[in-house]
Amino acid sequence: MEEPYGVAHRPWGIFMTRHPFVRALSLALALLLALPAVGQEATNGTADIDYSLSNGAFWNFGIYRPRYVPEADLADSARLDQMIRNGKLYLSLADAIALAIENNLDLAVARYSPLEAEADLLRARAGANLSGVQTQISTLSTGQSVGGNNNFTGGGISGQATGISQGASSSVSSASGGAGNAASFFGTQTINLDPQLTASTSIYRTSVPQVTSFIVGSNTLINDARSYNMSYSQGFVTGTTLNISTSAFRQRNNSIRNNFNPTISADISASITQRLTQGFGRAVNARNIRIARNNQEIEDLNFEEQVITTVSRLQTLYWDLVTLRQIVEARRLDVELAEKLVTDTAKQVELGFQAQIEVTRSQAEATTFRQQLVQAEAQVKEQQEVLKNALTKHGPTSVTLAGVEIIPTDSVFVPDQEPVRPVQDLVEEALRSQPGLSRSRISRSNADINLRGIRNALKPALDVSAFATNNGLAGTINPNVIVAPGTQLPDAYFVGGGPTAYAQAFRRNFPDYGVQFRLSIPLKNRQAQADMSRELLRQRKSDIQIRQQENSIKLDVARALTSLNQARASYDVAREARELRDEMVEAERKRFALGSSTIFQIIQAQRDLSAARTNEVNALSSYQAARLGLQQVTGQTLKANSVSLEEAYSGQSGKSADPVPPELLKGP
Repeated sequence: MEEPYGVAHRPWGIFMTRHPFVRALSLALALLLALPAVGQEATNGTADIDYSLSNGAFWNFGIYRPRYVPEADLADSARLDQMIRNGKLYLSLADAIALAIENNLDLAVARYSPLEAEADLLRARAGANLSGVQTQISTLSTGQSVGGNNNFTGGGISGQATGISQGASSSVSSASGGAGNAASFFGTQTINLDPQLTASTSIYRTSVPQVTSFIVGSNTLINDARSYNMSYSQGFVTGTTLNISTSAFRQRNNSIRNNFNPTISADISASITQRLTQGFGRAVNARNIRIARNNQEIEDLNFEEQVITTVSRLQTLYWDLVTLRQIVEARRLDVELAEKLVTDTAKQVELGFQAQIEVTRSQAEATTFRQQLVQAEAQVKEQQEVLKNALTKHGPTSVTLAGVEIIPTDSVFVPDQEPVRPVQDLVEEALRSQPGLSRSRISRSNADINLRGIRNALKPALDVSAFATNNGLAGTINPNVIVAPGTQLPDAYFVGGGPTAYAQAFRRNFPDYGVQFRLSIPLKNRQAQADMSRELLRQRKSDIQIRQQENSIKLDVARALTSLNQARASYDVAREARELRDEMVEAERKRFALGSSTIFQIIQAQRDLSAARTNEVNALSSYQAARLGLQQVTGQTLKANSVSLEEAYSGQSGKSADPVPPELLKGP
């Protein structure tokens, strides 16, 4: 008995095809699998890469490789080594800010957020939902100062790094969907905007037993088939989807009833679908792109706020170190006076003018002042470690700064008369310059953009589709064909191979075409109504919160101005009180030399003078803090310190080191 066609002749040959399409597809897959895991891009850092742009193109396989992201730079800048002289770091405030721009880890972390916003824009250009932006401010590298609240009276560290906190406008951003992030998942979803090319091939054999041999001429229908498909699809922000495809199907079987064997069928199709209600127009489908661009501005503002926060806290650390060193100097003067009193009292005892117990009393007082001096010097060392943590990427244990003493070269300048500016001008300046308020307003704008997509989801869905398909058929006349009575002989028009089938398709010999309308009407629409109501409620709340933020800024400006005036008046009084106490100590010592005063009265006068010195130093520190506070609430911190956002973002300061005053280099 003769075996059915193909069972013994080519059981596996169907899978060993050498068709050009299959060979091309195999070659493309082999090249794709052979690509390196990570693409290399010529760049000096992440700031040189625009992550909102695609990485290459499909023909050079760039889009199939991840973007190159350089490793984090954890090495300190060369500026730090250059500023150390004879084991000491002579540091002006401007030099400290320059070091922070290059080495502060809070700023190093913040530089990545704008790059993440760029990547989110690339995601939006593909038609995907946004992953979101961060509005957090880090203070991990600029911990609180020793003493705290400008009250430097001893006692050690009162605070540590405060960690990470949300920005001033966090409540507003959350109310509007986290700067437009979460809300993009609601409402009408945008279509896929990335073009896609899809190709597939199938090679198979089927063996179907037949109940009668009359139909195919055998009790087994053996069919060898190959199918090839390729399609291109593209979505547009207008709500339009385009699809172009072509397919070919080749089959060979053992049927004696087929006019052609093998046969090849081919078609070329095109279809276009347009959303007419839901998903119609650029306002809906391009909203994530607009929001992503706004989010880039939000991240720039957030970076600016991080720079302002870092510079402000660095100023506090610097001036607190200056204040603590002034406290040390005050305690040294106290010790000198106390030790001089011990010497004078000992001479009085030798002359018989004082009892021996008075020497002990004066020595006890000198010991108390020496203890206070030791505590003040310890606070200076602790403050130096806190400041080092803000100026280096290796923290206070940095090898470069190990054992290095920081010598601040700047001192607080108190003008003879404070410049007078109307509070209204200061408020207007603050409202214009506060990055947190600008960020809140952009977030509110993002909410308006998102609202269009959420409102669009309320509409019934109506789509229209048009399609056209051109068909072709070709084959080889079956030598075993048995023409049934009443049927025609095979038509020579169809004799040929694949080119014949595709020629028929291009000539539109056998066209199909049509138009389809699809209408979907929700009968309750509860989800869309709930989303719309929730978003409107959040927007109303956001409007109120923005007004709250504006009022808070106005109040902060008024309070900062009041604090500055009060701090200036307190400093003038404290300075005058210290001068009077100094005169009283001198007068009391003269009275003691004439025998009209006692050791107790001198000690009391010295204690009053010590307290007056401390009050003067604290009052000067409070004045400086109030002045810095007014700069910060009015958004003038960066301008007042000549800080460039471009340099802060690049991590490279163009400022040269300030010269060290000669008197500091001479030493004690």
